[in-house]
Amino acid sequence: MSEHLLAAFVDASALVALADSGDATHAGAVAAYEQLREGGYRLFTTEYAITEAYELLRLSLGNDLARSWLAKLEIARYHLDEADIARAHHRLVTDDRLASRSLTDALNITAMERLGVHDAFAVDAGFPVDSIG
Repeated sequence: MSEHLLAAFVDASALVALADSGDATHAGAVAAYEQLREGGYRLFTTEYAITEAYELLRLSLGNDLARSWLAKLEIARYHLDEADIARAHHRLVTDDRLASRSLTDALNITAMERLGVHDAFAVDAGFPVDSIG
């Protein structure tokens, strides 16, 4: 993504908070989403974040609501290629900053790095944006 383009990665935690009106962080996530959009940010995610969000929604809200959410989901997706996936796997096992993170986090960080994006929309305080670079 070009330097003048504002972009932010959307983490599974934000996807869940936006979708689940019963989530404690829902109102804050909706407000943050609106601020990002009004601020000109292009938002994107990965299939890995979507998969994680879907499973969390399925477990908390049930299959039907999760399936409906997935059918209506409209967000740009970055598709990691084999080199991205290999880099994420390598970093997860060699980078101490990622030692306690999930493979999904490592994959999403790799997507952000590939695109030169340093901003993330997450309600999970532990989303590792400090691991980028």
